[in-house]
Amino acid sequence: MTPQRPIRPQFTRAASAAMIEQWDYYKEQQGIELANRWRDAVADTVKSLLVFTERGARCRLPNKRLRRLRWIPVPHFPYRVFYLFDPDSRALLVVHLLHNKRDIADLLMEAVSEMDEDVSDPMKGEPGK
Repeated sequence: MTPQRPIRPQFTRAASAAMIEQWDYYKEQQGIELANRWRDAVADTVKSLLVFTERGARCRLPNKRLRRLRWIPVPHFPYRVFYLFDPDSRALLVVHLLHNKRDIADLLMEAVSEMDEDVSDPMKGEPGK
């Protein structure tokens, strides 16, 4: 039996920008310690998905294109990690990091529309590269 390839996490521009913006906000508002706890909590959350990709709940949004997304809360922070997993390429795509009180559907559609061309869109059934 051939061992499976390791899962490769990738981040969209929207997810990366949200991570940095929130880190900057926490640093400015309450200091580097909180900012680093935020960074570590997000990293630990994503790492947990590498072990069990279906851990997150499925999104129950009206837009059919977003229904394949899953989400998982970031412990100790009012945020969710929204992601996709492509089992063929074993790519975990972090689509966005969003505050629980934001307009999730609109922001996710915007993130999906702006995905980098070098990151395939598993929602369209195209395997990652």
